[in-house]
Amino acid sequence: MKGIHFVQEDSPTEIGAAAANDDQLVARAKALASELALGPTRAYAGVKRLLYRTATNPLYEQMEVENESIADVARTVDAQEGIAAFLAKRPPQFNGR
Repeated sequence: MKGIHFVQEDSPTEIGAAAANDDQLVARAKALASELALGPTRAYAGVKRLLYRTATNPLYEQMEVENESIADVARTVDAQEGIAAFLAKRPPQFNGR
């Protein structure tokens, strides 16, 4: 995703993370929220669930849960759209299904 970046502790201004004022910060947050909403939201939700579970799951259990999650997401309409869009060299049109 073009809107998400990992930031080193000493370099937030390299990606423009330091906003000059609250209005700019709010505008950037809204733009990012809009971009995320157009993405594969079910896949995002799956990743979020996996991240929460990784702190408490043993490695073998986490690997099993990740395998199940990947298989579940691969069967979604959005996954098929992502593959079709890639093959057609066009932007995907995700719908959250």
